Amino acid sequence: MGSRGIFTIETKTYSKPLEGKPTIHFDGDSVTVNGYKTPKPIVQASAQAQWLSEQIEQSTGHTHKVQPIVVFPGWFVTSQPGIMRDNRVWVINPKGLPTFVDNSAQRLSSEESKLVAYHLSRYIRSNNQSSHLIQTSLLQRICGDGTRR
Repeated sequence: MGSRGIFTIETKTYSKPLEGKPTIHFDGDSVTVNGYKTPKPIVQASAQAQWLSEQIEQSTGHTHKVQPIVVFPGWFVTSQPGIMRDNRVWVINPKGLPTFVDNSAQRLSSEESKLVAYHLSRYIRSNNQSSHLIQTSLLQRICGDGTRR
């Protein structure tokens, strides 16, 4: 998150073929890996971005676009010219991520960025505390007094 926007990043790892070029092709709706076409990474990244956008709106009262990104470490990713600019999801090699972000228009003012960061940090802290309480409660149930035996 920064002045260029709010981003979610979904990392996908696939085994490379023993022979041939390890290339992934993105057509705007799905990715093709080793000849196998699947929309799943696109759907998953879109869902993550939507969830985060809703969390931000609920906590700040402001609507912000969240840019979903799918990265494939170690793979060469191809697409039609202009498809990344026009598409709702970016599908790239992680080495290209800084360039994509740097070439994005400014979307958040400094104040908006600070507000969103503050609310996200509160959300994360509250969920970490809840998670810790649940884990402690489970240990107490299992061990009786919360200590490991």
